[in-house]
Amino acid sequence: MPARQRTGNPCHPQRQAADPTCSSRHFGFQPYATQECRLWPWEFWCTLAREASRHGVQVRIFCAPTERAATEKRLAAALGILGVELRAGPLQWFFEQLTQLTALVALDSFGIHAARTMGVPSVMINGANDPRLWRPPGTRVLLNGGNCPKFPCYCQPVCGGPDLPENACIRGITPAQVWHEAKALLFPQPDYKTTEPASETQ
Repeated sequence: MPARQRTGNPCHPQRQAADPTCSSRHFGFQPYATQECRLWPWEFWCTLAREASRHGVQVRIFCAPTERAATEKRLAAALGILGVELRAGPLQWFFEQLTQLTALVALDSFGIHAARTMGVPSVMINGANDPRLWRPPGTRVLLNGGNCPKFPCYCQPVCGGPDLPENACIRGITPAQVWHEAKALLFPQPDYKTTEPASETQ
């Protein structure tokens, strides 16, 4: 699908620059991946939503229609926060929804590549994969090998024993780290500096 022009959403950074009174920002979450080892803890998504709301940012959590009921349970704490809503729909609808966002945070999965296609700034939470292979150009990446001697395991985990916590690579990425990178996209500053790709730590 070719990249599209955004639809004049007031949260678009260019619109903000032209109109100082425009302050609406929409932050998308796409919390799903096909493998368990690539999932970020659900409570971390709730913490991130709480931080975004505290800064006046509207949060939209996206999922497929078949995932709605499970998502409502998993992220119940987030959905009770002012300015946080769950949106579910088919693939074409998701692409259209992306054009209304200021930024998206997602895993190393389809959502992060869809954001790149639609020209939406994004933060990728990287788990067991090598981000040099999967990171779309310009995407901010967070990773943490979790001191795993097999990192990256390319989603064939050997963790879970007493000496190596299960999925330590992705669980070692904190909501505070994700918010730090997302904040630079939601509230761009001319002098904001970060590494490229962003905040890669092991």
